[in-house]
Amino acid sequence: MVGLLLAGACGGGRGAQSPGAQAQHSGALHWYPLDAGMQWVFTVRDSELDQGMMSIAKVAAASGDTVTLRTGSDATTLRVAPDGIVREPAGGYLLKTPPRLGDKWPAAEGANVEVVEVDAHVTVDAGSFDGCARTRERFPDGSTIERTFCPEVGPVLIAASAMTEQGSMASTTATLRSFGMPQDLGAEGLKSTK
Repeated sequence: MVGLLLAGACGGGRGAQSPGAQAQHSGALHWYPLDAGMQWVFTVRDSELDQGMMSIAKVAAASGDTVTLRTGSDATTLRVAPDGIVREPAGGYLLKTPPRLGDKWPAAEGANVEVVEVDAHVTVDAGSFDGCARTRERFPDGSTIERTFCPEVGPVLIAASAMTEQGSMASTTATLRSFGMPQDLGAEGLKSTK
């Protein structure tokens, strides 16, 4: 379930965003800053396991309006469109922007996405963020993925649930620990690789 959870999710964290933080990106990139090298580090917890694990989603390649997001050995191609982020080659939107409460659209694999919250305040290990939007993606088999996107950060909280073969509900949650460009911890101390 971890691959499904972080596919299209999802460094050195920048800390909390203040409500008046200046926008560095416009359009869809304001909600998911897919700059080359950008990465998001998540703590992933599964309802069937007692411990969490770390997962890193990183923009591994960028060409024009298309990026490859890599999580471990999994790769997802995303295209930045004027009205959102599109998963390729499926063509379904991961996020339409700007997010408006109640907006709905078709997604990949027969799923449908709905914006279920806007202007949310979220606190995770990476910091506290305001003005966030939460989407709920429902698949034909009844499984769901909720993603909370925060301005100039991207996904900060991702929660997936699905029915197991035994008929019980299983859930996996990814919580953002840090985000940003990778940091060099060389002999001279902490330096940005930017």
